[in-house]
Amino acid sequence: QNIVMKHCASHDSKGVYCLQYDDEKIVSGLRDNTIKVWDLTSLKNTMTLTGHTGSVLCMQYDENIIITGSSDASIRIWDVKTGEHIHMLIHHCDAVLHLRFEKGIMVSCSKDRTIAVWSMSDNPQTSS
Repeated sequence: QNIVMKHCASHDSKGVYCLQYDDEKIVSGLRDNTIKVWDLTSLKNTMTLTGHTGSVLCMQYDENIIITGSSDASIRIWDVKTGEHIHMLIHHCDAVLHLRFEKGIMVSCSKDRTIAVWSMSDNPQTSS
């Protein structure tokens, strides 16, 4: 197998903590509290999402939404196409270290030593 590196820089970020990609884009969570969306072909930054007040430690996206977890203890939901902030979920009282969603369920875990199970619908409700 031949593996060749392509360059996709995020020089000003102070660090990239997580990422996911598909045939069109790379989405990355950064230490500078932002989420950056990159075009996979041109490797250019196409969108920067702001709102977290701590490093973005984990994320997952599908065809509709990006969900991010942060050292600010929040989980945020974004529109994957527009980057619009849709909702913020508060439950954890320390950094959100990992999250995964599938089939209407999201599970998150935190440095606070808890695992939270969330029911997802078209109209998310803030939970605490």
